[in-house]
Amino acid sequence: MIKLLEKNLNCLFIAILLFFISNQSFAQTCPTPTNLAVSISNGQLGLYWTSNPNTMGYNVTIAFDKGPLSGGAVLSPSYAVTIPATATSAKVSITPLCLAGGLGPSLKAFVITTQGDINKDCTIEPTEMMIYCGEVAALDPSIEIVVQNKNENCPSVSFTKEEFCEDFCEDICDTKKGNGRLPSQVPTKVVPNPFDQNFNIQFSLKENTEVSASLYASNGQLVRQLTENEPTEAGVHNLKFEGHDLPAGLYMVHLSIGGEMSVHKLVKVD
Repeated sequence: MIKLLEKNLNCLFIAILLFFISNQSFAQTCPTPTNLAVSISNGQLGLYWTSNPNTMGYNVTIAFDKGPLSGGAVLSPSYAVTIPATATSAKVSITPLCLAGGLGPSLKAFVITTQGDINKDCTIEPTEMMIYCGEVAALDPSIEIVVQNKNENCPSVSFTKEEFCEDFCEDICDTKKGNGRLPSQVPTKVVPNPFDQNFNIQFSLKENTEVSASLYASNGQLVRQLTENEPTEAGVHNLKFEGHDLPAGLYMVHLSIGGEMSVHKLVKVD
């Protein structure tokens, strides 16, 4: 009698295990989210995608280049998070939670939160995009690249890895091999100009050196020491600074790279 009971329990365990495996297998048919759209409004990054059948929710993970890891579980196909002040890009993963249990395949994207052109022509600045060529080169070809202008009137623009490399990176990334290198040089400039919220200082270094940057008003008065004698490694750099609290007007950015000084005019508008 005991042996019969043990045999029945073993059969029941096997049946439960087979059901679980079958259920998990079915769960994998839960489709990948599609049609990712991105927006930026009031310092928030908004993500929107198409709701799919057999899905009861989504796990969202957002890894900003500068700032804490963000994310969580949501029921609806949308998510919003505050963009860290110094962040310029984010790696996004959206994983469906299937009705049958388990997880479906993830939608992955690389989102560039560019400052953009505030003159509302929605133009993507090529020299700004060059900053991301090294990261894009390392991405899997299946990952979507989304560029979102911080002008709320400008729609997000999506690229495949191959399209982004052809448009902005020339020979910097090899889409067939999946390898890449950072551009050796970019023009030294302050963008966007004019600006209304934040601005970036772009430059490249051939060797490790110290970098200082100061912001002056048009009357010559020091407004803000942006960075002072900061040890900086060779390569391409894109330093982001907050300027939303500055009054409208003309400013001068004094940039010292390895003791060599340059001055850049910068206009703040309301």
